[in-house]
Amino acid sequence: MSGDTDVRRALQRIQAPDELDAQRRAWPLVRAALEAREPIAWPKRNLRPLLVAAAVVLILAAAVSSPGRALVGSVRDAVGTSEKVKARPALTSLPAPGLLLVNARTGP
Repeated sequence: MSGDTDVRRALQRIQAPDELDAQRRAWPLVRAALEAREPIAWPKRNLRPLLVAAAVVLILAAAVSSPGRALVGSVRDAVGTSEKVKARPALTSLPAPGLLLVNARTGP
């Protein structure tokens, strides 16, 4: 690792030919481009993030409130299967250290 940092530092010390003059030529171009840009109004620039934030707040409020939970339950009942699906217990840890390869009907 120290070899990488030594190389990085050595490369940072090297100055490209005519680097200082190139910087002096570039700054007036950057300033002119900044002054020539067309400013965008705050509401137009921030409309999309504000709408996303409002949608997230509404979804969270609907999920936390009692009517929202009732709506989620009714949608779950409408979309759910006709028979009750019982969840199988999951293997959450191994009795010994190591990896485990599980093979199911859908594949490993």
